[in-house]
Amino acid sequence: MASFEIYLINLDDSPDRLAALSEALAGLGRSDFHRIAAVDGRKRPPESFREYDRAASLSEMGRELHGGEVACFLSHMAALRAFLDSGADYALVLEDDAAPTPDALAVCDRLIAWQAGRGVPDWMIAQVANPRLKYATQVGEIGNHSVYRSHYIAMLATAVLWTRAGAEHFLATFRGIDCPYDNYLRRVFARVDAGIAVLPPLFSTTGADSDIGKSQAGAKRSTAARRFYTLRRLRRLIRDNWRGRTNARNWAGRRQK
Repeated sequence: MASFEIYLINLDDSPDRLAALSEALAGLGRSDFHRIAAVDGRKRPPESFREYDRAASLSEMGRELHGGEVACFLSHMAALRAFLDSGADYALVLEDDAAPTPDALAVCDRLIAWQAGRGVPDWMIAQVANPRLKYATQVGEIGNHSVYRSHYIAMLATAVLWTRAGAEHFLATFRGIDCPYDNYLRRVFARVDAGIAVLPPLFSTTGADSDIGKSQAGAKRSTAARRFYTLRRLRRLIRDNWRGRTNARNWAGRRQK
């Protein structure tokens, strides 16, 4: 019996992507994945989604979101709800441009077994497609792969291994969409220092442009709008870097006790 469920997010009009990743997963012994029909926001204004918070988006990002960004967020939330409905303890959520390494799923199994030997997970998400780390502490090894506490969550959602507690925390703390999904992942899980990462990564991307997050281009920003966006971006970078450094320092302090 598999130790984790697999959820593959895919737009209805992207059958080629579905076929390619289905074949890759089947080659690794997992044809039992669950397809999540992605929400299509490419031709929808963001305000058409009730979960979108325009005022909060302007405050957090310094700009409005595109319909595709909101739809991408909602697609991932649908995958998490399906995971919680399944009763499984772990789930691998994949975007349809994910490309697994030959041992990707086997290492995910070994990661879960490694955690079982340590007891109840003290992490909520494992980023398994992140090629680089910032503010991280090595906490284990699985064969040729290293496991790190990721104090500064990478903005990458191509492939994420979720614990049940992580999905529950994400959905329970959700208050509205004010930023792209990967920004939100960083904010939620860096706030509680609950992410780990595996290197070398188990997934890369095919290099194809994202279909789920696409939108028609918006109007060109004014000079004032560009300045406001730059200031908000700088504020986020300062906040996120401070949080990553603080998490790393606190983690080191706990380990020394």
